[in-house]
Amino acid sequence: MTDEIELVNYQTDEIVKLIQQLRVIRQDALDLEAKGLQDLGALHPTYAQSARNLLHYIALRRHELRPLQKQLSALGLSSLGRAESHVLASLNRVLETLHRLAQLPLPEPIWPAAIEDFDVGIDLLEQHTEALLGPPPENRMARIMVTMPTEAADDPSLIGQLLSNGMDCMRINCAHDDAEKWQRMIEHLRHAEESLGRKCRILMDIGGPKLRTGLIEPGAQLIKWKPQRNRLGQVTAPARIWLFPETVLQTSRSAKDRTRRFVC
Repeated sequence: MTDEIELVNYQTDEIVKLIQQLRVIRQDALDLEAKGLQDLGALHPTYAQSARNLLHYIALRRHELRPLQKQLSALGLSSLGRAESHVLASLNRVLETLHRLAQLPLPEPIWPAAIEDFDVGIDLLEQHTEALLGPPPENRMARIMVTMPTEAADDPSLIGQLLSNGMDCMRINCAHDDAEKWQRMIEHLRHAEESLGRKCRILMDIGGPKLRTGLIEPGAQLIKWKPQRNRLGQVTAPARIWLFPETVLQTSRSAKDRTRRFVC
């Protein structure tokens, strides 16, 4: 009987520690939501739920979850590994279950979850994914996105080959090239769509701010010496360096000898 009581007390202590860890994560999620929504300003109502949930997810992933997930799984609870579309609701459910296991009073919710219904969260994720990346392919789960190289502006066959091989999204990185080349890439894609009978989304990433510096003042130069190696990377001959004072007059037998001398 004593052993059973000690085991129960030990498990309760461990559960209480888990509750404390999850409360910290939950509070971080709420704090980031409060700050993030202020920074976002006017947000379209269509994406309000998803924006709040995204902030919760970012806060969740800032924590090292692996030890916590292992302990939750040992108790037969969710490891939060599939909580992407309903983060706060998952945290609330796990916290509620842990309180019941430890026979502690249930805490009152401080803040309603952005997405309480798990199915609603999954549906929203699928809807927004399809709106951005297009409908899912018939023969695979993942969509294929390809970033266009500069050569794609002048090589229609390259884009045609990519589209025929399964490209679903053509990504144009606006940090490179220019508007004329981007336009040609898009025209090549539209022609390829007509000839192949396939549709492809176009995603354009706007270039962000870049640091620009002037000429860098030259400093001390480095000379690297390496041993000789064969094709297997094995050393076949050591690197030999002759160090001597700069004031010493040097005489050498050949130009080859002079190239092997290093003045220090």
